[in-house]
Amino acid sequence: MTIDTLNLFGENVTDTAQSYDIIGDTQCEMENYKSAVESYQHALQIRLKVYEEDYSDTVKSYENIELVQVDGMKNVVSIITPEGKKLPDWMKC
Repeated sequence: MTIDTLNLFGENVTDTAQSYDIIGDTQCEMENYKSAVESYQHALQIRLKVYEEDYSDTVKSYENIELVQVDGMKNVVSIITPEGKKLPDWMKC
């Protein structure tokens, strides 16, 4: 997503969340796990504003974060959830 598109449509749209997912995927492939988690967290926070917590795209964001933690850098990056939100039980260790 280009800066112009981000400025035009804003941060809290589903296309922006999808873009953060794609960036996170690329960062994982480059073994830049910390940045990947940050990108996935951006996607998650957008989706929590747009969708409900149990919506499939929101669940995908949680799964992406978990996969990076388990496969890439277990116990190095903690999951950041929006203020006042708790992790779903399936995300807890």
